[in-house]
Amino acid sequence: MCKEITGASAVVVGLVLVLFIVVVPVFAQPEMAPPNPAFERYLEDIRLGRPWLLVTPEGYYLSNILEPVDLRGTPFSWPHSVR
Repeated sequence: MCKEITGASAVVVGLVLVLFIVVVPVFAQPEMAPPNPAFERYLEDIRLGRPWLLVTPEGYYLSNILEPVDLRGTPFSWPHSVR
């Protein structure tokens, strides 16, 4: 037969859940995203005084700055990002 959950066992289960929810994220270490090589080239060219000319054939300047991290293969990647 099934044993009914008493008040004391419900409190124990609740405490275990709270500890799991509070303690586990404390030990989870964030991981650094890999740097975007195109962004590193962009920064190096800016540092050396060779800015990228982002101009359309009509003469309009673009403000496209590359992403600092490479998000390919993650849910945060954009399909139209410049790579």
